[in-house]
Amino acid sequence: MNGQQIRTLADAPVVLFAPDGVGGMADRVTTVVGVDFDTIRIRKIDEAVHVSRGAWCIVLVEPNVNAGTAQRVADLRRRHPILPRVVVTGTSARSVVAPAEVDAIVVLTNIGRDLPAEIRRVRASGIRAMVRLAATLALHLPPLVRRSIIAVARSARPFRTEAALAESLGCGRTTLWKAWHKSIEDPRPRLEHLLDWVLLVEAVARKSPKMTWTDVAYSLGLHEHTLARVGQRHAGLSLRALAAQPERVLSDTPVRMKLASLLGEQIVNELG
Repeated sequence: MNGQQIRTLADAPVVLFAPDGVGGMADRVTTVVGVDFDTIRIRKIDEAVHVSRGAWCIVLVEPNVNAGTAQRVADLRRRHPILPRVVVTGTSARSVVAPAEVDAIVVLTNIGRDLPAEIRRVRASGIRAMVRLAATLALHLPPLVRRSIIAVARSARPFRTEAALAESLGCGRTTLWKAWHKSIEDPRPRLEHLLDWVLLVEAVARKSPKMTWTDVAYSLGLHEHTLARVGQRHAGLSLRALAAQPERVLSDTPVRMKLASLLGEQIVNELG
């Protein structure tokens, strides 16, 4: 994505909250974020009520992290419980105490290196949270199918096999397979493809200039070649290309669209 500033909150994946008075700090953050992401700036907390539910995250520009920061973060959480919150501060890293409801905090001196990676990381976390919520509310699905989707989206270390997922759910692989295949009409994602997609979502979230794909694969418990095959299969990209186009996994795959259809039309825009 070639980042740009856009005019409507309904279209902005990254919302920048920077009140008047923060000086050139807001311009600096806007410049860095705008390289990779479409952004829009709001100056008053009340404007956040118009933020699209499909937004990826909101970045708060806070020269100093203090009690006022915690209050603003809490206000945002009440308006958008699932929307990830990233704070950029000018405070020294050693003296920062992040509010409990902040998903990530980035020091101004490191924004070029750290902010884009944190936005992608919390974006992935937001996707998983939305999938969990949608599955919880998808009462048209059999309980075991709903539980399996929630488990896949919750696990900090993605399941690599249907057998491992079934064991975590306390059932046999065959029981899970039958529930998934016999109780859901097409179009539906194959269960193994859902596992692969969540793996890729987590992989692109962990990738950063400080982490090689070898490191990412190791942290996920698999070989880099395996991760490369999964990337080619579901995104049609090499790992090198995937690092440059992570949105191909986060927003534009057949598995994602089938999952959105499965969980209900209301989630299509949330995952898009």
